Amino acid sequence: AQASVNGSNDTVSLGQRDSLGAYGGGNTINAGATDFVALGATGKNADTVNATGDASGTTTSNGQQAGIFLNDHTAAVVNGSKNTIQLSNDDVLSASNDVIGLGKVGDAINGSYDTLFGSGDKFSLNGSHDTVYGNNDSYTLSSSSTDDAFSGNDDTNTGGGFGGYGYGYGSYGFVEGAIGMSPGIDSIAAHDVAYGYMVAAVGAEAAFNQAKEAADGKLATSADTIDKEPSGPSWTSHTVTWDFASGPSVGAAAFSGAVGQQEQAAIKDAMKTWADASGLDLQEVSGSAQADIEIGWGAFDTSLSKVIGYTSFHVAGGSLQSGTVVRMEDPNETNLVTGPDGQLAYAGSGATLNQVALHEIGHALGLKEDSDPNSVMYYSLGASNTMLDDTDLAVIHQLYRSSTPVNFYTPASAGGMEGTW
Repeated sequence: AQASVNGSNDTVSLGQRDSLGAYGGGNTINAGATDFVALGATGKNADTVNATGDASGTTTSNGQQAGIFLNDHTAAVVNGSKNTIQLSNDDVLSASNDVIGLGKVGDAINGSYDTLFGSGDKFSLNGSHDTVYGNNDSYTLSSSSTDDAFSGNDDTNTGGGFGGYGYGYGSYGFVEGAIGMSPGIDSIAAHDVAYGYMVAAVGAEAAFNQAKEAADGKLATSADTIDKEPSGPSWTSHTVTWDFASGPSVGAAAFSGAVGQQEQAAIKDAMKTWADASGLDLQEVSGSAQADIEIGWGAFDTSLSKVIGYTSFHVAGGSLQSGTVVRMEDPNETNLVTGPDGQLAYAGSGATLNQVALHEIGHALGLKEDSDPNSVMYYSLGASNTMLDDTDLAVIHQLYRSSTPVNFYTPASAGGMEGTW
């Protein structure tokens, strides 16, 4: 059925695939996943919609997209979850756990765990745990806007501030200069979206954008140009603990398995390299559930995705937080073979296990991608960047500046270099 209700304070219950236009304010509408609801002319007298929908949307019998649509200057309270909600201009919405398409001017969203889409929007957030995709947005955050994640470029925060646990991030390692190749990075971002890990998906998108900037030569190209891409967040403590994952896990940064004894040696070698370069006490705490960094295998299917490593971490107040996860390609998906130099290398990739570990541990310490092809933090890992170069050393020194010289070391198995920074 299709109907328009003109008036106020009415109660309307919809069946399956119904379309309703409600105009007047103060109405209560009971809807389902297959219904189309358009609201308007409420003023400050908000309509209440009780609905639990399907975030992917369906089409009604009248050919309209199922969901909840607000016209200009409309206020609504949506009780439920997984609804698709489209805003216009100067709308005020209270909702939780929904997917919201923004309008262009002055929308206000009061809710939590919502996912917002739009570009060139102006909006305010008064809830928490919201995920926002868009570019050229201007937004205002209240003091209660905590744990929000933003993905986009040229966005402006016009007030308020972040509280609580901050952003969620991700950082990639690729092989074979594969940025932009299909499926490429989308293999992880798409997985996160499919399983509802929206903050993780935002991190994957941000990591993709940074890797693309590196591939396009827009980031630091040498130690002299590291200010072109400011260093990332850092650990506040001189001691950073780490351990190996005990086995598979579930969630947004799931391990596919535990690292074996033979492979652990190459990773420990990489950890020592960064410890010597940074001056940090990178302390292994075997079997500890409280480690700052946990390391294990990830199922990336490198031969197709070209992703060979991924690091997930959180930031609060510019500082890295415990719970950082480093994953490298699972040898059950891409074989590790012993090369002529005795190092373990991923078959067909041109990348050694030690090299991948150096890259991902670098991310776990706060280093970003750069545009120096000889840097281990270059987005693509190959024969030219198997160990730390001057750019890597300059950035790690920028992050963890010390009043005394710091010895740095690269193992002989990776080419051999020793000196003082």
